[in-house]
Amino acid sequence: MLFELLHQSLKRISDLDPRRDAPAFARAMLALRPELAQRWAGAELERLAQAVAGVQIGLIRELPDVARAAEAAVFDRSTFPAARCALVGALGYLVRPRDLLPDDLPGGLGFLDDSLVLRTVTTGFFGEVHGRLECLDQERRKLRFHALCLPAERLPEFARALDEVWALFHRLLGVPREAAEATTKAIIEDPFGRLLPDGLAPTPPAPIGPAGWLTMPGPSVRLVAGKLHALFAGDLQPRERELGEAGQGF
Repeated sequence: MLFELLHQSLKRISDLDPRRDAPAFARAMLALRPELAQRWAGAELERLAQAVAGVQIGLIRELPDVARAAEAAVFDRSTFPAARCALVGALGYLVRPRDLLPDDLPGGLGFLDDSLVLRTVTTGFFGEVHGRLECLDQERRKLRFHALCLPAERLPEFARALDEVWALFHRLLGVPREAAEATTKAIIEDPFGRLLPDGLAPTPPAPIGPAGWLTMPGPSVRLVAGKLHALFAGDLQPRERELGEAGQGF
């Protein structure tokens, strides 16, 4: 059931168009985070908001590739059972239409939380999904750019969603392979159920998970000759980056 629903969701994401959908995304983003309008106040507010929206949509449209890499790792029998289970849990989140951001929000904004959860899980747990270290650094910057759209008061909800997957992974490290495989199978058959089945809840609580990007400041953004530039504080070598709608510049 999971993978049939997953492919339907990925088709909707693939159909997004940064140029066509950016105005609707920008309006919904500013409604969700009205303080951005104050921060970006000026004659170029609309152009800047739409430029940010275009890049956000471009990153969301990368989700099918990330999901396919995660799906391949799930079916790779060399993947550690707990890792397979956590990946399935993240993919299960992606197919839920009424999650932290409903999928039907304008302009594709509703898929932002799906991108955050799947990217955080694959970045935090599974270097083999992304490969080289520089790719992981790029993914972390993309997460921080996504966070521009998140209201501060909603961050604890996102942290809880990520912690649930992390708790599942951590708890399954200590159970027999058969138990991890059974949990993976249960999530595939019913992706709308609880990620942590009875008897597998972590006690005491699992260690802090990979959602550290939630506490990091988002980038500062501006338009330069019509191009979106972003500066990510905290980089080892901070520099202003020109970002494109196809994920360039991160």
